[in-house]
Amino acid sequence: MVVTVLALLLIALVSTLAVGDGSSFFYIFGATTCPYCKALDQFFTQAYPGKSYFCKADLDNACLQNFRAVIGLLATKGVPQEELGGIPTTLVIKDWKYILAVVIGAITDKNFWNNITSRTPSEKIQVFVPEQSMLKAYEVSISFDEQQSIISRYLILPQSSSSPFSERVLIPVLLIGVGVAVVAYALIGRRK
Repeated sequence: MVVTVLALLLIALVSTLAVGDGSSFFYIFGATTCPYCKALDQFFTQAYPGKSYFCKADLDNACLQNFRAVIGLLATKGVPQEELGGIPTTLVIKDWKYILAVVIGAITDKNFWNNITSRTPSEKIQVFVPEQSMLKAYEVSISFDEQQSIISRYLILPQSSSSPFSERVLIPVLLIGVGVAVVAYALIGRRK
Protein backbone atom coordinates (compact mmCIF):
# COMPACT_ATOMS: atom_id res chain seq x y z
CA MET A 1 0.00 0.00 0.00
CA VAL A 2 2.79 2.43 0.90
CA VAL A 3 4.54 1.62 -2.37
CA THR A 4 1.36 2.40 -4.30
CA VAL A 5 0.93 5.75 -2.52
CA LEU A 6 4.58 6.69 -3.15
CA ALA A 7 4.31 5.70 -6.81
CA LEU A 8 1.16 7.81 -7.21
CA LEU A 9 2.92 10.79 -5.59
CA LEU A 10 5.84 10.41 -8.00
CA ILE A 11 3.49 10.24 -11.00
CA ALA A 12 1.65 13.36 -9.77
CA LEU A 13 4.93 15.24 -9.36
CA VAL A 14 6.20 14.28 -12.80
CA SER A 15 2.92 15.15 -14.53
CA THR A 16 2.78 18.52 -12.75
CA LEU A 17 6.30 19.35 -13.92
CA ALA A 18 5.52 18.25 -17.46
CA VAL A 19 2.47 20.51 -17.71
CA GLY A 20 4.40 23.54 -16.48
CA ASP A 21 4.32 25.79 -13.48
CA GLY A 22 1.83 28.30 -14.83
CA SER A 23 4.52 30.92 -15.19
CA SER A 24 5.05 33.48 -17.89
CA PHE A 25 7.61 33.44 -20.67
CA PHE A 26 9.15 36.34 -22.61
CA TYR A 27 9.61 35.79 -26.34
CA ILE A 28 11.81 38.54 -27.82
CA PHE A 29 11.97 39.27 -31.55
CA GLY A 30 15.13 41.23 -32.24
CA ALA A 31 18.49 41.36 -33.96
CA THR A 32 22.05 40.67 -32.82
CA THR A 33 23.12 44.09 -34.13
CA CYS A 34 20.55 45.89 -31.95
CA PRO A 35 22.05 47.07 -28.63
CA TYR A 36 18.56 47.47 -27.12
CA CYS A 37 17.72 43.86 -28.00
CA LYS A 38 20.92 42.63 -26.38
CA ALA A 39 20.25 44.72 -23.25
CA LEU A 40 16.71 43.38 -22.96
CA ASP A 41 17.89 39.80 -23.47
CA GLN A 42 20.48 40.25 -20.69
CA PHE A 43 17.84 41.79 -18.43
CA PHE A 44 15.48 38.83 -18.87
CA THR A 45 18.33 36.34 -18.46
CA GLN A 46 19.20 37.87 -15.08
CA ALA A 47 15.73 38.85 -13.82
CA TYR A 48 13.82 35.80 -15.10
CA PRO A 49 16.38 32.99 -15.64
CA GLY A 50 15.20 30.34 -18.08
CA LYS A 51 11.99 32.26 -18.86
CA SER A 52 12.96 34.04 -22.08
CA TYR A 53 14.07 33.41 -25.62
CA PHE A 54 15.76 35.83 -28.02
CA CYS A 55 14.63 35.09 -31.58
CA LYS A 56 17.32 36.66 -33.78
CA ALA A 57 15.56 37.86 -36.93
CA ASP A 58 18.83 38.93 -38.55
CA LEU A 59 20.29 35.41 -38.34
CA ASP A 60 17.22 33.21 -38.75
CA ASN A 61 14.90 33.67 -41.74
CA ALA A 62 12.07 31.72 -40.05
CA CYS A 63 12.31 34.10 -37.10
CA LEU A 64 12.13 37.10 -39.43
CA GLN A 65 9.08 35.69 -41.25
CA ASN A 66 7.35 34.90 -37.94
CA PHE A 67 8.05 38.41 -36.66
CA ARG A 68 6.53 39.89 -39.81
CA ALA A 69 3.48 37.64 -39.45
CA VAL A 70 2.89 38.70 -35.83
CA ILE A 71 3.30 42.38 -36.73
CA GLY A 72 0.93 41.95 -39.67
CA LEU A 73 -1.66 40.36 -37.41
CA LEU A 74 -1.40 43.20 -34.89
CA ALA A 75 -1.91 45.70 -37.71
CA THR A 76 -5.16 43.95 -38.69
CA LYS A 77 -6.30 44.27 -35.06
CA GLY A 78 -6.08 48.06 -35.04
CA VAL A 79 -2.52 48.96 -34.06
CA PRO A 80 -1.31 51.55 -36.60
CA GLN A 81 1.30 50.08 -38.96
CA GLU A 82 3.71 52.94 -38.28
CA GLU A 83 3.75 51.98 -34.57
CA LEU A 84 4.81 48.41 -35.35
CA GLY A 85 8.02 46.79 -36.54
CA GLY A 86 10.40 48.20 -33.97
CA ILE A 87 12.77 45.90 -32.15
CA PRO A 88 12.93 44.48 -29.64
CA THR A 89 9.33 43.30 -29.68
CA THR A 90 8.44 41.04 -26.76
CA LEU A 91 5.42 38.80 -26.45
CA VAL A 92 4.59 37.90 -22.86
CA ILE A 93 2.96 34.50 -22.85
CA LYS A 94 1.44 32.38 -20.11
CA ASP A 95 1.27 28.60 -20.03
CA TRP A 96 2.17 28.55 -23.74
CA LYS A 97 -1.54 29.23 -24.39
CA TYR A 98 -2.18 32.92 -23.76
CA ILE A 99 -0.63 36.22 -24.78
CA LEU A 100 -0.65 38.63 -21.84
CA ALA A 101 0.85 41.61 -23.72
CA VAL A 102 3.09 42.74 -26.57
CA VAL A 103 5.80 45.26 -25.73
CA ILE A 104 7.88 47.16 -28.27
CA GLY A 105 11.09 48.57 -26.83
CA ALA A 106 13.71 47.65 -24.26
CA ILE A 107 11.93 48.12 -20.94
CA THR A 108 14.22 46.95 -18.13
CA ASP A 109 11.93 47.72 -15.20
CA LYS A 110 11.11 44.50 -13.34
CA ASN A 111 7.99 46.05 -11.78
CA PHE A 112 6.63 46.77 -15.28
CA TRP A 113 7.10 43.13 -16.34
CA ASN A 114 5.79 41.77 -13.01
CA ASN A 115 2.64 43.84 -13.49
CA ILE A 116 2.10 42.24 -16.90
CA THR A 117 2.86 38.70 -15.73
CA SER A 118 0.43 38.99 -12.82
CA ARG A 119 -2.50 39.55 -15.19
CA THR A 120 -5.19 37.02 -15.83
CA PRO A 121 -5.36 35.87 -19.46
CA SER A 122 -7.91 37.84 -21.46
CA GLU A 123 -9.11 38.21 -25.01
CA LYS A 124 -8.18 41.91 -24.72
CA ILE A 125 -4.41 42.27 -25.17
CA GLN A 126 -2.41 45.43 -24.56
CA VAL A 127 0.22 46.37 -27.12
CA PHE A 128 2.73 48.84 -25.68
CA VAL A 129 4.63 51.08 -28.09
CA PRO A 130 7.21 53.76 -27.27
CA GLU A 131 6.09 57.35 -27.72
CA GLN A 132 8.77 59.91 -26.87
CA SER A 133 9.74 59.11 -23.25
CA MET A 134 6.54 57.19 -22.45
CA LEU A 135 4.70 54.06 -23.48
CA LYS A 136 1.43 54.22 -25.35
CA ALA A 137 -0.94 51.28 -24.97
CA TYR A 138 -3.35 49.95 -27.58
CA GLU A 139 -5.94 47.38 -26.60
CA VAL A 140 -6.65 44.76 -29.24
CA SER A 141 -9.09 41.86 -29.30
CA ILE A 142 -7.48 38.48 -29.88
CA SER A 143 -9.55 35.42 -29.03
CA PHE A 144 -8.03 32.64 -26.97
CA ASP A 145 -8.08 30.41 -30.06
CA GLU A 146 -6.18 33.07 -32.04
CA GLN A 147 -3.67 33.48 -29.19
CA GLN A 148 -3.02 29.75 -29.13
CA SER A 149 -2.62 29.77 -32.92
CA ILE A 150 -0.11 32.64 -32.82
CA ILE A 151 1.92 30.95 -30.10
CA SER A 152 2.00 27.56 -31.78
CA ARG A 153 2.70 28.91 -35.29
CA TYR A 154 5.05 31.85 -34.72
CA LEU A 155 6.82 31.43 -31.38
CA ILE A 156 9.25 28.65 -32.09
CA LEU A 157 11.88 27.56 -29.59
CA PRO A 158 14.92 25.43 -30.34
CA GLN A 159 14.23 21.82 -29.41
CA SER A 160 16.50 21.85 -26.35
CA SER A 161 14.80 24.92 -24.85
CA SER A 162 11.26 23.63 -25.11
CA SER A 163 11.64 20.56 -22.91
CA PRO A 164 9.90 20.92 -19.54
CA PHE A 165 12.59 18.67 -18.05
CA SER A 166 15.59 20.93 -17.64
CA GLU A 167 18.55 19.72 -15.56
CA ARG A 168 17.20 21.68 -12.60
CA VAL A 169 13.97 19.67 -12.75
CA LEU A 170 15.17 16.31 -14.00
CA ILE A 171 17.75 15.69 -11.27
CA PRO A 172 15.28 16.14 -8.36
CA VAL A 173 12.72 13.97 -10.17
CA LEU A 174 15.33 11.22 -10.63
CA LEU A 175 16.38 11.48 -6.97
CA ILE A 176 12.75 11.16 -5.86
CA GLY A 177 12.34 8.17 -8.16
CA VAL A 178 15.43 6.49 -6.70
CA GLY A 179 14.14 7.22 -3.18
CA VAL A 180 10.77 5.67 -4.00
CA ALA A 181 12.50 2.60 -5.45
CA VAL A 182 14.68 2.19 -2.34
CA VAL A 183 11.69 2.50 0.01
CA ALA A 184 9.68 0.07 -2.12
CA TYR A 185 12.55 -2.44 -2.17
CA ALA A 186 12.95 -2.13 1.60
CA LEU A 187 9.23 -2.70 2.21
CA ILE A 188 9.01 -5.62 -0.19
CA GLY A 189 12.20 -7.13 1.22
CA ARG A 190 10.78 -7.06 4.79
CA ARG A 191 7.67 -8.99 3.77
CA LYS A 192 9.61 -11.96 2.37
